[in-house]
Amino acid sequence: MNKKYKYHTLSVLVALALAANARADVYTLALDISSSTPIIQPHFVQNALPKVLEDIAKLPVGSRVKIFTVGDDNANAFTLDLRVQRSQTASGDAASVVAKKVGVAVAAYLNDLRVNPSKMQGESSLSAAFLDASKWCVKGTPCTIQFWTDGMEYQPGIIAWPREYQKPLPPIPALNLDGASVIMYGVGVGVPTFVRTRAEEQWQKWLKAHQAGNVDLRRL
Repeated sequence: MNKKYKYHTLSVLVALALAANARADVYTLALDISSSTPIIQPHFVQNALPKVLEDIAKLPVGSRVKIFTVGDDNANAFTLDLRVQRSQTASGDAASVVAKKVGVAVAAYLNDLRVNPSKMQGESSLSAAFLDASKWCVKGTPCTIQFWTDGMEYQPGIIAWPREYQKPLPPIPALNLDGASVIMYGVGVGVPTFVRTRAEEQWQKWLKAHQAGNVDLRRL
């Protein structure tokens, strides 16, 4: 091979790789597994999971998929960290394959909680989960944070929704979502309509105050 042509080919490949990484997304899914969570209900999973898998299957090469659980409970923590790649390795695979792996793993984990509800106890400080999720976002890279939860915030001695639903969500000074897109699915499930409406308003206001980009609060 001509040396000049060889170097040109190499530079093109490097440029393509850098371009792919520049388009790479970060997709995070947080699972609220406290006692009041609606996410173990079969109809919740049937409605929410397909959309997540559809989103993951469309992620560009180089993207990262991070899943983690949130809750003060006895359930074993569940985490998953995969990367979208052109071919299979120990840390990732093609987007369609990653989506399938996520679907199988999440469904199996939630089914185990459904069968063993005694593992789910306590309440959740949900807002802190956004601080954890934001640490995986990369400045200048599209970042999506999806949270499956009833949205009922609990911080001992500070706020306890739904009972204290009129109390505003306390800010987290260190949190900057830096334009990340946020989807909260299930906010207000199981509480009166007026509490759900208040919770949705509070989360919308709180997320925007912490520099979230698009905020989508989806009802079940």
